Amino acid sequence: MVARRVVVAVGPSAAPRLPDWAPSGATHACDVVAARARGEVIAAAGDRVCVVGGRLTSAHLCFVAERLGCIPTLVARRERLRVKQYDLDLKWLGWRTRPGRLARFLSERRSPPEARLAMIKEARKGGSISPEARRLLDASATTVVEGAEVLGVECVDGETWLETADKKLGPFERVWLATGGAPGVAGSPLFAGLLRARPIDVVGGYPRLHPSLRWDLDTPVYVIGAYAALALGPDALNLAGTRMSSCRVASVIRTSLRTRCLGGDRSAREERVNARRLENLTVDYKAGSGTVVVRGRPGDAAAGRRRTRVNE
Repeated sequence: MVARRVVVAVGPSAAPRLPDWAPSGATHACDVVAARARGEVIAAAGDRVCVVGGRLTSAHLCFVAERLGCIPTLVARRERLRVKQYDLDLKWLGWRTRPGRLARFLSERRSPPEARLAMIKEARKGGSISPEARRLLDASATTVVEGAEVLGVECVDGETWLETADKKLGPFERVWLATGGAPGVAGSPLFAGLLRARPIDVVGGYPRLHPSLRWDLDTPVYVIGAYAALALGPDALNLAGTRMSSCRVASVIRTSLRTRCLGGDRSAREERVNARRLENLTVDYKAGSGTVVVRGRPGDAAAGRRRTRVNE
């Protein structure tokens, strides 16, 4: 397939993160989900299944194991599972407070990618489970072991025991690891070839995209969603961030698509010009007055300015 432009709208395809103690028979959560989607047998009724992790995925795996007739045990390192309704700080989601948070993220003073990456990590704060999932866990047959850091494993006669600081857990026929993944475009089959052919800076696994969300100015590959987090903010993966990225890409390609539909041959050149206009877009956040100054908005003259007061 050959295309004049490509819009990549995918979730975070992170490389599985396996702990050092992971036994040879352990299976990562992404492999469990993939095998289940293919219709393969992932566990037999009566199997004792250990799920290691403290995020929503680990709870879902316990529910799957229970529906298959297994005996699930959830082992979490945290003293107590973190229960949150959303995967972000609520101030990034509220209509009163989100503009201020987003303005601080996009402010010129926070333009270094390392600072933006730190804000992303602070906003997401690792994994959690929803209150609904916590109630279902408490009402299910799943044994929840909290505050248990696994130090090693012991495999005897096809059964696996997990060693913690004060006791052994087991035996288990299957161990599923819901231990997350390391985000990175370099390890993604979708982006690896593009990164080799068109190298750009990568910070914390996220690409530094052009302000138009192009891969770079000369590459008509637009990236929206999770991998645009350095350009959009911690909620790039959520609905608000996806809407923002869609509007930004549409502001670049709308005119060129119309030109091509009308039989013109200037579409690629016009698209590049529109992309370059977004290089003038700057956001300045005035902490004392809670004021956001936006210069060079899409659709405005380069010297255009809009001043808005926001809440913290």
